[in-house]
Amino acid sequence: MGDDTERIVYDEWKEVIEKEFTQAETQAELRKGVIEGSTQYHDLVKSQEENPDIVDRRMLTESPILTEQKLRFNGNSVLPDWDAHDKARRKKKWLPPSKKE
Repeated sequence: MGDDTERIVYDEWKEVIEKEFTQAETQAELRKGVIEGSTQYHDLVKSQEENPDIVDRRMLTESPILTEQKLRFNGNSVLPDWDAHDKARRKKKWLPPSKKE
């Protein structure tokens, strides 16, 4: 696939993902996953904060899941971290299949 075609496909994929991320149901699932997904970190934050709202807010901004899954929280929504995706994408090198001799 040429660079232009690959870029077009990637940009279209990003548009589809962004549209899905705007859905209320998707946001609810993402937020829950980020808040509750890292139980050790969640327990640590809960031990530091008495207010459950602050625990949730900290989890949405600090959870290790954000980095692991290349997500970010913009203050309202959990979104793909396109910078992280692009960086990971540049690191990938596609090699042709090796010939068995």
